Formats: sequence, C-alpha cells, structure tokens
Amino acid sequence: METERDVMELEDSKEALESFIESYMKLEKKFERPKNIFSIIKGPKEAKFQYALEYFLDPKQPHGFKDTILKAFLELISEKESEHYRELSSRIKSHHVELQTEVGVYGDEDDEGRIDLIIAGGPSSCDVPEWAIFIELKVGASEGEEQTRRYAIAGSWNFKWFGKDTFNVKDLDECHYIYIRKENESQARSKDFVSLSWRDLVNAFKNKLDRGMFDYPHRSVIQFLDFLRSLKDVENMGDEKEKRDLELVNERLNLYFEQKELIEKFEEANRQFQQDFNELADQLHSRWEDRLQDIYDFTRSGWTTRQASQRFREYDKLYPKYWSQREGDLEVFFVHSTTTDSLRKSELHFRLRLPPQRKVHRMKNDNDKSFNDLFCKGLNDKKSELIEILEKTKLEFTSAGAVLSKTYDLNQNNLYNSYIRNLEKACDEFCSNEKLMDILFDIFENSYEEAFGETFEGESVGVLEKK
Repeated sequence: METERDVMELEDSKEALESFIESYMKLEKKFERPKNIFSIIKGPKEAKFQYALEYFLDPKQPHGFKDTILKAFLELISEKESEHYRELSSRIKSHHVELQTEVGVYGDEDDEGRIDLIIAGGPSSCDVPEWAIFIELKVGASEGEEQTRRYAIAGSWNFKWFGKDTFNVKDLDECHYIYIRKENESQARSKDFVSLSWRDLVNAFKNKLDRGMFDYPHRSVIQFLDFLRSLKDVENMGDEKEKRDLELVNERLNLYFEQKELIEKFEEANRQFQQDFNELADQLHSRWEDRLQDIYDFTRSGWTTRQASQRFREYDKLYPKYWSQREGDLEVFFVHSTTTDSLRKSELHFRLRLPPQRKVHRMKNDNDKSFNDLFCKGLNDKKSELIEILEKTKLEFTSAGAVLSKTYDLNQNNLYNSYIRNLEKACDEFCSNEKLMDILFDIFENSYEEAFGETFEGESVGVLEKK
C-alpha cells in the first residue's frame, strides 16, 4: 500500500476514530508489549540468528505475527522441496507447533551431536508429533565433518512434546532436513538436507511482511526489520532497492509517530475489546452445559456432555454415552468451540469429530482398515442422504478430525444469548434429528464391529430429546 493512500485513509477515519475512542474508553489497562529483540537473542551471530528464528517462527510468542512468519518459512521449503514435500502451511492453523533449539540427536549407539533448531507439529491429541523439520544454521563457519550426514541418519532426538522428551524419527509421518547458509557457501554434504540461503529467507519474509505492514504491532515490525537487515548484511544485500524500501518503511513509521497518540489509544481500545471477548467466552464455557441440561433430557436420552479444559475450549463435547468405548480411548462426539476467536467472528461452529489420532483408532484390521477409515467410508456411502438431510453442512471425510460441520452466524447485538440459541438449533438439527442419527448410529456400530471384531459395550440409544 502506498504511503499517500495510508495518509488519506487515516485522515479520513481520524474524526470517526476519535469519537469512537472517547465514547468507548473508560479506563486504562496495561497490556504486554512484544519483547525487545535484544532481550531474546544472545551470543555470537549464528546464535543470534538461531534464537531470533525460534522467536519469530513460534506462533505462541508475543510478537503479534502469529503464524505469518512460520507460514512464509514453510512455503519457502515447499517451493525448494516441491518434488518430495506435502505442504504443511495449510495445516498449521489446526496443528499444535513446538520449537526447540540446540536439540540432541542420537544414532543407534552414540551421541550424533546437537542440531540448531527443530520445528515439530501435529494434532495436540497425538502422543508424538506428526511432522518435524530439522534445521542446521551456518553464518561464518562451514559445515563440520560429516555433520549433516550424521544428523540425517540419527534415529532419535530430545524434544519436549506434552510431557515427553525423547522421540524416534520413525514415529514421524513427515521428516524434513534444512541447511541454511550464505548463498555463496557450499550446500549441505548430506543429500537429505535441502539447502537454503539467508537471502532466500530475507526475500520470503519480506514478501510476506510487505502485504500487511500495518496488521502487526509496530514494535515487532521494527524488531523484525532489524533482524532482516542483519541477514542482508551477511549476504551483502545492501542495494538501491533496499534503500528505497527502507525509505518507504521510514515514511510509514513517521506516519505512525505523527498519529501515535491516536493509534495507541485505538490499540488500547482493541485490547479492551479482546478482554471483553475473553470474558464472554469464559462465561459461555462455564455455563453452556447447564443451559443445555435445562433444555434437553440427557439422562433419559442416554446422552452426556463434557466441558473441555480451559486450554482446549474448542472441544466442548456432547454425544451418546455408548459412543465412548474402550474405557474412553475411543470416542465419537459432537463439538462446539466457546473460544474468543469464534465470538470475534460472530460464528458458532458445530462439528461431528472422529476420535483423536491415537493408536487404537489408527490400528488396522485384517482388511487394512482402521475405525476412522471405516467411519469415513460409511459416511461417504451415505453422502447423498446426508446432503439431503443437512442443509448448508460440510462433509469432510478426513482422518484429521471434523467430518460433518456447520457454521451458524451469531447476532452481534447479543452474542451470549445468540450463541446459546444457535447451540440449541445445532442440537436440534444434528443430535435430535432422527434420520441423521439413525445413519450415524449404524455407521458407528458397523465400523466398530468391523474394526475390532467385537460388539460394542453398552446399549445403543436414540436421539437427544427435549424435556
């Protein structure tokens, strides 16, 4: 976006913003600012790049970029490794991601060394990550003797993932090895490593950042630009284009300083909004079960509810009790999300989910089919009937989670009551729908018996009935 347009848009909206802020802001609240770049990196240049990458690539850090930088990195890998790579960036939104530096890797017997950075991810319900990216960084020094080759044959590594700290490479569905060095330096000695340059990272990150300069906290933008300048210095990228880009950045930041007080008030108001959404989400999370219990007879219907933990509030559940088998290790359930993100979008997402991806659900039977495979096949066989029954409902026959889903628009004037009313509507359309539930009951029972060669425990039930 050109600077002149930025100025015009801000000037046009200034009067409206001032009026809005004065009417809304009643008290001041402090909020956490992104960390100063010098507080998160330390040591020699290679170590600084290592810690800076870990910080900016991690969506959980308070820089405000969320998963933008990580997606740019994964898209770069995808471009370089296109023949052997199944794109990860599209799965980041639904996956849990962990990063760790200086990770010990091990061969059959001996310590193979410490690799600079590992990124791993997958569904949070998994015992181990589904995928991992092993990254070795070089700034000045060249590769040590057989270094990447030793890393490529390592069979296990120390990595923290939900209480576990040691994993085997063979447990991963996908494994990628990346070697980052100066563009004029030699590539990795191991053919398993894809070689990137710091110049590649600069171009990928800058292209992503240029698309939304004003979408991120200004302090984080300054920090990240400092980081990119350091990378450019390594690659001797100080050309005229960089000077022009820097001038444009300075003009944009001057625009910020000219309107600093107004913009910071607006940012503060937005933080207050965020707190309001959080408080409303907390109320919904703590009360939705009681509200449904007032409407539906769960005991007589043979159904149950389960409030998720604060950490996983996108998995508030309700389901027929007999859909929980094998001491709770296998569950099919309906789920909704009492999250801040749902409320900000004014949407309620109601979904039927398959069991989390643990071994019992992925265990193959004699026909090389798991419970999840069979359940998806059953849904696919009934696809035409399901589409006829469920208007505006998506059918997604994947092993990743949701297989039936529908989005309900919330009334922004009364989000809390609108959420409850739409949750009741979703229960009526799904859980109390005799045609739908008869199909789902048959699919569940047939899938269970074929997958495990035994009859499920407990008695099948009917639809969720109102009191």
